Amino acid sequence: EIDNSLGAHFIKQETENISLLRNKIDVVEITSFRSESVRILFGYLSNYPDPMEKCDNFEILDDMMNICRAYDLKKPIEKISDRLNKSAVTKRNLMQALKISEKLGKQEEFKKLSGDIFSRCVKVT
Repeated sequence: EIDNSLGAHFIKQETENISLLRNKIDVVEITSFRSESVRILFGYLSNYPDPMEKCDNFEILDDMMNICRAYDLKKPIEKISDRLNKSAVTKRNLMQALKISEKLGKQEEFKKLSGDIFSRCVKVT
């Protein structure tokens, strides 16, 4: 019973958030973001989660985070954070991972995620 009412409340809240967002934003300026980031994020928002599930590029994930912050999109943040946590840090993407770790570390709500990414970076070096 409790889970169903919480789920219904969450769906109602997200629906209200989307309605408010539609009313607040007439035009979404996306030219300053990578096209792949926009495609994956808006696909996810349109209930096509598969590309997000496969994304492990730190630059793309960071760009999606930037879009979410710019337009106050809350729904994808948890999923993007999860992808950041699951994406492997290698010598090839070490600098990208360090950069996003540093950036996330400046925001209180992402300090743990930042630390987790940084720890994986240290293991690579």
